[in-house]
Amino acid sequence: MFNIYFENKIIHIGNHRSFNDLKIDEGLYTYNGASNLMPIFRRLMNTNDTNEIYIINNNEDAFWKDIFTNFKYKEAAGGIVFNEKNEILVIKRYGKWDLPKGGIKKGENSKSAAMREVEEETGIDQLKITDILPLTFHLFFKNNDLYFKKTYWYKMKTLSTKTPIPQTEEDIEEAKWLNKNELTKVKQNTWDSLLDLWNAI
Repeated sequence: MFNIYFENKIIHIGNHRSFNDLKIDEGLYTYNGASNLMPIFRRLMNTNDTNEIYIINNNEDAFWKDIFTNFKYKEAAGGIVFNEKNEILVIKRYGKWDLPKGGIKKGENSKSAAMREVEEETGIDQLKITDILPLTFHLFFKNNDLYFKKTYWYKMKTLSTKTPIPQTEEDIEEAKWLNKNELTKVKQNTWDSLLDLWNAI
């Protein structure tokens, strides 16, 4: 099972077994192809009655083909970076705690993009990828077009002792190191799509 986020709303995608143990009284749909996929998505985006729906999907290949057909598609990459003190590198953007990430350039792989974006957005270098973290998915509007975005995430280590510097031209207000005990306040003011990542570390 995985989640797709749109603002403060969540679309849960899984097969029948994924939802067997959940008591779902409403908001449960079955994916039957593009003809019903887009209406389900738009129903959630255009209503204030619910913030959460579930879609049973037993045809993974067809589902992703429909996603690529019906949405403008973007890929990004980012990282959760630890220093020698086991502190975590965080940024604040648009008033919310976030992680350094950005779009993957043409000809660039996701790992290279993730390390480049961390360095560009925070000034922290000497990065080494130590693990692969779960993907995140979200929808957003840009110039009246609806985009589907997949983000690759990596756990990283750095030997750098630099003070992080926020990339203000990317609307980053703050960049700093936090210890794990301070993550509670981060989770209280972050994007819903990142909660699974925060909980994984």
